[in-house]
Amino acid sequence: MSETGENRGKIGAPYVYPECLTVFLAYLHVLLNTDYRGLKGFLRDLSRLISFDVPDYTTICRRVNKVAIVIKRP
Repeated sequence: MSETGENRGKIGAPYVYPECLTVFLAYLHVLLNTDYRGLKGFLRDLSRLISFDVPDYTTICRRVNKVAIVIKRP
């Protein structure tokens, strides 16, 4: 398996979920003040419309906490 994107240079198991999903969840977490279990529920409901694997609570929590969000206010 070749290293691509966010897995390049990573030590340990490769990320299964794309970085854009993590950033999207981080914005929802900050802007809507949603807890991590709420984010998981949102993804679970969304996955009923669009078939994809939903990350577990721990994965969401760990990955979202690593994202730096910058929101510019007018």
